[in-house]
Order: sequence, then C-alpha cells, then structure tokens
Amino acid sequence: MVAPKVALITSTLCLCGAYTLAQTNERIYEQLDFRFVTPGARAVGMGKAFVGLADDATAAESNPAGLSNLFEPEVSFELSGTQYRHLRYTGGGRNPTAHVFESQVWVPAFVSYVQPIGDATLSFYRQALQKFRDEFRFEGREIPVAGRRLFEDGAYGKMDVGVVNYGAGLSYVFSQYLSLGGSFRITHVDLESRARSGFIEAQDLDKGTDTDDAATTWTGTVGILLKATPRVAVGATYHGPASVLLETTFDGRFAWYTGEYPDNFRNRTGETDEVEYVLPSRFAVGASWRLVDEFVLVFDMQRVNYSERVTEKFLIVDFQNPVDRLSRNNFYFDDVTELHGGLEYRWITRPTVIGLRLGFFTDPDHFLRFRPDGMNPDPELFADEFLTFRFDRVRPGRDYGFTGGFGFTLFDRFQADFALSRSDDVSEVVVSFVARLR
Repeated sequence: MVAPKVALITSTLCLCGAYTLAQTNERIYEQLDFRFVTPGARAVGMGKAFVGLADDATAAESNPAGLSNLFEPEVSFELSGTQYRHLRYTGGGRNPTAHVFESQVWVPAFVSYVQPIGDATLSFYRQALQKFRDEFRFEGREIPVAGRRLFEDGAYGKMDVGVVNYGAGLSYVFSQYLSLGGSFRITHVDLESRARSGFIEAQDLDKGTDTDDAATTWTGTVGILLKATPRVAVGATYHGPASVLLETTFDGRFAWYTGEYPDNFRNRTGETDEVEYVLPSRFAVGASWRLVDEFVLVFDMQRVNYSERVTEKFLIVDFQNPVDRLSRNNFYFDDVTELHGGLEYRWITRPTVIGLRLGFFTDPDHFLRFRPDGMNPDPELFADEFLTFRFDRVRPGRDYGFTGGFGFTLFDRFQADFALSRSDDVSEVVVSFVARLR
C-alpha cells in the first residue's frame, strides 16, 4: 500500500526585513499521501497482502497472473472510505507545536469484469488509485537558527487530487504450476490546489501558487504466480511508474536576490511553470499457504521507489534564486519496504461460506527531506539551516497498522466482504461485492 506520499513540491523562500524568513509554498505536497492499497475488502482484511494468493477479480491490479484462478465470468465492485490524520508542526521554537489536520474521502474504489477464455483470462477494470484532500492554516512561527531570531510567515493551503486507472489485464496458464499475467492501464491525474503565505491575522496572504490541471499517461504491471503445491503459492509483481506534467501559476512577489542582502523581489504574478506528478514504481513478492481447506496464511513484501519523485521537473521556486544556490539535488525521498501479512478462516456451511480475517502492515515514513551541501554560505540567508529545520526535524519512523474483516458467499455466486484498517495516520472502511455469472 501507500501511499500515497509526489514529485510535485512547489515551494518559495523569501527574506523580508532583518532575519525574517517567509515562505509561500504548496506545503500540502510535502505529506501528500500515497497509499497503494490492494483493492478488495477481502485483501484489506488480511493486512492488504494478496500477491501470493490473487484468487479473485482484484488480481487484475494486485497480481494479474492470479486471474488464471478464475474459471467463471464475474463482476466486482468496491466502495471505500478513508479518514486521513496529518500531523503538522505549526509552532516555532525548539519544541514546535503539533496539530492534527483531518480529512475524509469516500470513493467507488474498484469495479471490474473478468472473462475466462480457455487457458487465458481477460479483465477490464477501473480503479480509484488515489483520492486525497487536505487543508490547513496556521500562524507564523519563530525558528531557532544559530542563536538568531528567524521568523517564518504563516501559511494556508488546500488540495484535492484524484488519480484513476482504467485498465485491461490478461493472464495465461502455462501449466498447473505456472501462470503469467500483465495489465495495461491509462492513468488520469486531476489536481486542484491553492497555497498562500503571509501574515494570517492581517489577511495579508500575498505570495503563493495555484495548480488546476489534469493530464493522462499510461503504464503497466507484470506478474507471476507459482503454485509449488496445491496449498502453497508464491507470486511477484512489478508496477511501472507513471508521471504527468501539470501547470502551476504564481501569484505575488517572490525573493530574487542578485547581490548582498538587498530588499529585492520579483513580481511573478501570472507566470507559469511545469511540475511533475509522479506515481513511483514498486516491486512486490508474496506467498500464501493454505494449511487446511478452511485456513490460509498470506504474506507480502513491497518495495516502493519514492526517490523517483525527484525529477528534472521537481519544482521548488527558489531553485531559480541565484543567492540560495539550491537545486533538486538538495531534496530527496527515501525508498521504503512495506510488510503485509494476514490470515483467513472460512467456516463452510453449505450453501454459505463465512470468512473471518485479521492482518497487519507497516508504513515507513516517506516525507520530503533536505540534504545541505554547504552551497549556501551567506549567514544572512540561512537557507541550509532553515530547510534542515523544516524538513529534517522529525526523525524517520514507521507506522504499524492492523486490519480485520469478514465476508460471506452464497451458493458460490454472490460474495460480500467488509474490512477495517487502522494506523496512526489513516483509517479505512472497505466494502466489496462479487457476482459470479453462469
């Protein structure tokens, strides 16, 4: 899972008066939540582990090789609700005040149709890969740097982003032990955001950027499923990266120094630039072990290449300010490894089968980080010190989440599943339905 967190970081640094550092930026992008959640309430209930099992219609996205497990046409539908809790440090000093900003999103997350054709299985699907909203507002704060009084303006920001995949998947059974599969998908990104900084109390929010754009690209997934025995299977998938270019518009006067600390600013109102929104690639391996007909264990490990979010189009506005001497090489994201595991117990009482599920997952931090390189020597600007405080004062950590769920199947024709997922920063409710057609 992810997530969603994007190569689109639009920031501006400006100095105002003696040792006052104000910032106008798209702060909302710093913690934009990337959560590559395995579709389907059944998988979510098992800790979002499904690569090595992949035995229902959601396999088109989680592991397309698993479509070979389906022998009848079927349709599926999923609805999910997500509550995000974003921890932001809004106060100043050496112990900044932390506030939690919350947002909620409900979305039809997945719908698909699967059609077996001999030794092959074909699938068409739509997946809401990402639906994210965020809004925040806080006053200015004092930042301790080298014993000097450094002040950052307050900021306001809001964002609404949606990423939808339209895909087609295909798998082929080569033998009783081996299936291969792949999917091709069109990815559509729709982003609307607004950010301003200045003096909040005086309503003097005079610097900022606006992004209201949409774009489409394509990418794909390949998968393999090995059935070592009738009860043990191992799978692996690779999801390719996807990126689109979006246009952002500046509004206000931004710092633009050409010499020794003059009161120089550049009015950039109406200027535009391109930013790149990147969905990073990821690789996953998984296994399933059916101990008995009623009981199965699943485990996945996924590597997400968040470092791909820093590209040639990675935009921090003051990259263009010669005095600060910043470049995209000063910023980075860590690649992370996620772990997912769970179990399912099925109580078989014909014509009904009831499933109970539990699981866990890890979600390592993947925030934007700053790497000082000594290229910002001017003691009046504090570029290295300020950005280190902003991006590196919180040590990298790892969230742990737990899941649970249940479901039932009637006459092997209709299936309904429900799941809950909970971690420190995200809670999810997922409901999905499957109808198998004769």
